[in-house]
Amino acid sequence: MSEKLSNQNENRLMIAHFVDPNFEGRQFDEWPMHITVLPWFNYDKLSAITEIEAAVDNMRACRIALGETALKSLGAVELFGNDLDVPVRRIGDSTSLGVIHGMLLNQFHRNLEDKSYIGGNYNPHLTIRNNQDPGESSILTIDQLSLVEYGKPLKTIVRNYNLNDQTTT
Repeated sequence: MSEKLSNQNENRLMIAHFVDPNFEGRQFDEWPMHITVLPWFNYDKLSAITEIEAAVDNMRACRIALGETALKSLGAVELFGNDLDVPVRRIGDSTSLGVIHGMLLNQFHRNLEDKSYIGGNYNPHLTIRNNQDPGESSILTIDQLSLVEYGKPLKTIVRNYNLNDQTTT
């Protein structure tokens, strides 16, 4: 995967939901606990901000049950990543989150760096960091999305988007 962008005005961006609240402008090198909603794509940052803003008007917040609760939505801890060193929990029942993913995918599909895990292959999972695991009896509410810009060595939260609060499971 080349880090060289096809257009000088493009930025390397992705969309995530962070479990703990984060503020715009926050920079980090180690990812906080999150769910990737749309993987890395190359796009003009200002255009992406505007286009995502318009898209979230049609999105609804959703709840995801973890582990052995009613939806049995989050599985056992597994290891992902190139070195199989990133602990995650897969989200089994991800219908509502899949709708959000699909709406963003329609907008940015052409600009994605890797199309392996999108659409029907979307495999949402909670990335666990610093041994912070909400556990199998928790419920996560996906009520905010964050646009993240890749930078070396730090990533930056460019914009947070609040989803409509009519949550469904």
